[in-house]
Amino acid sequence: MFGRTNLRLLYYRYKDSSSYSLLIIAFIVSICIILFFQIVLPQLESWFSIHDEVLATRTRIDTINQNINLIKSIDTIFLNNQLDIATSALPSGKDFGPILNAVSDSAVSAGVSLDDYAFQVGDIASISGKVHGTTKDLANVNFTVSVSGSTDGIQNFIKTVGEKLPLSEVTDIEGDTRGTTVTLQFYQKQFPNIVFKDDQPLSPISSKNISLLQQLALWHTNQALNSVSTDSAIPLF
Repeated sequence: MFGRTNLRLLYYRYKDSSSYSLLIIAFIVSICIILFFQIVLPQLESWFSIHDEVLATRTRIDTINQNINLIKSIDTIFLNNQLDIATSALPSGKDFGPILNAVSDSAVSAGVSLDDYAFQVGDIASISGKVHGTTKDLANVNFTVSVSGSTDGIQNFIKTVGEKLPLSEVTDIEGDTRGTTVTLQFYQKQFPNIVFKDDQPLSPISSKNISLLQQLALWHTNQALNSVSTDSAIPLF
């Protein structure tokens, strides 16, 4: 093993040679490389990580501020009215009262009489919930009713019931000498399970959906007026 004396002899022997200078340079470069990978590089990585976190935090704060401004700009009463209209058009549960009212009001408006009727409650399923070629999580209630009246009256009944709430569509029409049987399909949809995340921007109602709500609001108003005018009428069922 090298002692202190041997190291001193080696130093005096090789201090003026080129090998000594190269050794010192190699030693310094090695120390610098070690310090770079052990200290400088981790600090740089930490700086970039902190910088990314700062940018992400700023983006989240901007999103939260935008959501707050959007919520502040919303008229609560108007929003509740829109929710009531949407819920009356597409109820969250199977409420048979509005269905009977819609069919009864349509019959009065069209000047036809209704005889026997029957409900058939469907299930929520991806297959049975296909509406106009689009899969939706919709429940459906099939309503079959016998209609007596003129051809024009029955056509007006079908048109009028399509402009009533809750939303429905005619799926089958059968006629004979005794009368006409119309099958309607009413739809319901449960409220989705909303998980709010403050880092996701809230979107206002699109112009297309606003136009749809306005149309539904018109149907809702007309239905309310017709219900008031037919309160004293003889029940059709």
